[in-house]
Amino acid sequence: ALVSWAPRCAQETAINATLQCLHAVPELRTILDEGPTAAGGGTPATAPAPGGGTALANATKDLFNEIKTSSAAVTPFRFLALLRQLFPQFAQVGQGGVYSQQDAEECWSSILQTLCREVPAIDDLFGLQLKMSLKNESTGETREEVKKEYNFKCNITINVNHLSEGFSVALDEEREYGGALFKGNNRVCKLPPWLNVQMVRFFWKMPGANDPSDATGQKAKILRAVTFPVLLDMYAHFTDDSQQEPAPPRPAAATQGDTEAITQT
Repeated sequence: ALVSWAPRCAQETAINATLQCLHAVPELRTILDEGPTAAGGGTPATAPAPGGGTALANATKDLFNEIKTSSAAVTPFRFLALLRQLFPQFAQVGQGGVYSQQDAEECWSSILQTLCREVPAIDDLFGLQLKMSLKNESTGETREEVKKEYNFKCNITINVNHLSEGFSVALDEEREYGGALFKGNNRVCKLPPWLNVQMVRFFWKMPGANDPSDATGQKAKILRAVTFPVLLDMYAHFTDDSQQEPAPPRPAAATQGDTEAITQT
């Protein structure tokens, strides 16, 4: 069976797609079978529904087990109720009593980070380590930080044609510390077994960009085709130290990836 019901709104379509993606990871299903059953878990006491993270993890486990045993499509009533209790933004209702649309990435991140927090082994499946290196050109001061992410962003601009080019744009970094500007980049320290790539197509148009009378600005989407290979070679995005570590041969995989490109729009 599949997580397949008749979504009543765009929000439920995004939730359905997220559950389909998570269910496709066999290691995740195995870990959830051994996951938390006690209330509390890693959900902060200040959360809207203390203990809700553990409940959501258990609901996900039960939902995936139901999919495995059912011969018909499964509707995740309990999962939806717990998700909206734990994350009130998904419970917001608009005109006509329809649930308000939420960003698909927000849905994915909310569910995945809850599962990672409740079941540490899931964190190992999806957690990506990045090393940020910044420098202030005026003073020469440098700053470094290792951080964990669960989405590897591909920033799409008018100059991005390939997935790897979007990675490079997203990995560039600018930050201010004490009013001083630092510039640099991020590099991969460690890749997870499952890498989630976020195609960043939305950007904020500044007020008056298209209409001088528009004082609020607006969210816009970049409709641009981006190609990506069948086999993704991440070597160029690793730290220098990581690139020096012994690794399996790359040329054959890179060649196949370059010749079997797919276009995503």
